[in-house]
Amino acid sequence: MAGKRIRMSDCILIGIDSSTSNTGYSVYRNAILEKYGVICPTDISDKDIKFETMCKKIIELLDTYSPAILVAELTTPTRNAVTQRQLTLILGVIYGWCVSHDCECVFYRASQWRHLVAEGNDIPRKREELKQWAIDLIKNKYNTILQDDVAEAILIGQARINECDRLLGKEQNGNN
Repeated sequence: MAGKRIRMSDCILIGIDSSTSNTGYSVYRNAILEKYGVICPTDISDKDIKFETMCKKIIELLDTYSPAILVAELTTPTRNAVTQRQLTLILGVIYGWCVSHDCECVFYRASQWRHLVAEGNDIPRKREELKQWAIDLIKNKYNTILQDDVAEAILIGQARINECDRLLGKEQNGNN
């Protein structure tokens, strides 16, 4: 949903790190982190109902905050087929909500959002090291320790803010 220009100082942005078990989210208001958490329907044993509940809770989150911008990580096609399909369906739920609510929807590859928040730090390559890297970045920035799903959701949202700040800076420098 490109082409729509929204100023970070005038909106709510939600970052999502989707998962079939724990979906992390972050809520930014005027480019300032306001809230974060995890959607984790652990009390449900039936996998189909659990998945449906995850999707409904994501929609509920979006309905509650009505973001102008939603940022999520694209799925990595190295997962097993069932998980890959479910993650793709979750992204479809997110995209469908954005289309029906005139919300800017941005999907980043994992390497893309990490590059946007790295700020000169080396980015690890292994999955567990990447998760710890995200936790450490949040610990250093906000002085709090969070689980990796939430830390990555915060960073995914921050990546969009950083990208828009850079684009705005280029525009302002080009107009001088």
